[in-house]
Amino acid sequence: YMVDRNRNVISIVGVGLVNQPNLLNKALNKKENLEDDNLQDEQNKKEKNNMDEELKKELNKKIDDMTLQLNQRDEQIKTLTDNLKVTKVDNAIAGGSMLPASKEFALGLEVNQIDGYIATLNVKPQVDGLKQELNTQENNDTNTQAETAVFEQLGV
Repeated sequence: YMVDRNRNVISIVGVGLVNQPNLLNKALNKKENLEDDNLQDEQNKKEKNNMDEELKKELNKKIDDMTLQLNQRDEQIKTLTDNLKVTKVDNAIAGGSMLPASKEFALGLEVNQIDGYIATLNVKPQVDGLKQELNTQENNDTNTQAETAVFEQLGV
């Protein structure tokens, strides 16, 4: 058969019965489409790979940003925790609940352990007794230099 540009059949030369007819040159069109499809598939793969790479870069950048933020927050938490430790220990020393000689040990503890440590010390009665003894000895003016040094170290 012959067809014009609009794919209208102009003349039929012969007819045959087949399982897959080749009407209107579909086989030729299909071959061209396969080549176009292959090119299109390759272009799609390249575009997909490019998009995947861009997404990976964006994801990695976001991960880096979040890791940086997390590290900054960890530093802030550590600083605040250290400040809280120092405040608790200084308040305990000022309140007479802990002796200054125990300060370094107490600062080495975790924040939630400091209160328990201070509670077990029960130093206040001892300090009060030392203050009374110091006051008595000051009135008698019998303190030696060694005793005065010990009292200063104890924060009395």
